[in-house]
Amino acid sequence: MLFLSWLFAAISLWPWAMFSTVIGGSALGVIIFANIYRPRRRRRQLREPVDAFFVICAGFERLCDYAQQDDEEHVTKTLVLPANTEIIADLVFKPRLSFRTTDVYFGCDGPSDKKPLALEYVNSFIKIGARSRIIPGPNTAHYVDIYDYYHAVEEKGWSLGSDMSYAIKIRTRAPGIYVARAFFAGDEVEGKAELLIQVEVSPRTPMKCVKPAHRWKSCSHGITPLLSPPPRA
Repeated sequence: MLFLSWLFAAISLWPWAMFSTVIGGSALGVIIFANIYRPRRRRRQLREPVDAFFVICAGFERLCDYAQQDDEEHVTKTLVLPANTEIIADLVFKPRLSFRTTDVYFGCDGPSDKKPLALEYVNSFIKIGARSRIIPGPNTAHYVDIYDYYHAVEEKGWSLGSDMSYAIKIRTRAPGIYVARAFFAGDEVEGKAELLIQVEVSPRTPMKCVKPAHRWKSCSHGITPLLSPPPRA
């Protein structure tokens, strides 16, 4: 009994007002984090939702139109292409978070009579099937807008750690350096990613591989571009 009396007396001396303030503050913090901070952080992340690269595939996989190949896959931020040529550019998008899109569109900035044009969607991973090649027209939702951006219109879910591969047929024209942009339109915030396309009369500028695992390999200093695409069967 004496112990219980002592315990009740000790408890009565605890700073209950402070405890209630701490608990209330913690609850308020959780509410602010869940309803204000986290949505704002997600919207900020969705403005740049992916890491984007051009791909130089390994020689045993398939032909690459714009670079000398070896037995490894390489990625680069800048594509060096010959002027007045059509090539198929392979891209990979690495999501930084999970999100959904209804339209992914790609194109170049610059003078409308000089910049490279995106013409068709190509899926090199489909051996046989209707979606291995899509040409904008009345029988598809894909289209090219007045700014020469190619739109691949479809519902798509993007997951962290699950890379997405795209390939676009591009027609180059005048020499120059052009910013190539991919936009990701969804039900929250439209995101974007930027790359470069460098058009030269006779391509000589090496393309640097930026794959982290290749940091100390010769490809990190540059991969030789092709003067023209190799013949396809």
